Amino acid sequence: MAGFIRNKPAKHRKKRHNYTQCNTGADYIFEPAEAEGSGYLISQGRNVKCGDCIVLGDNANPHQYQVEAIDYYSNPSDMWIAALQPIRQ
Repeated sequence: MAGFIRNKPAKHRKKRHNYTQCNTGADYIFEPAEAEGSGYLISQGRNVKCGDCIVLGDNANPHQYQVEAIDYYSNPSDMWIAALQPIRQ
């Protein structure tokens, strides 16, 4: 294997995406799922990945979710749908 450099894949650093200042229906759409507290979020923006935290609601009553799965649309390329699970505290 001489001549090959092995690069370890970079670990994804989990990010926190705060949507508490965004408008429901305009900036994002949250659809509840059958499982208690879980749901689907449709929005636009780049760099949202599995494992990230998304905060919805308002500052007085925020709800935290973990991105379990995400799929980006092809057009527009920054639009996505994510499956969310509530983060229990």
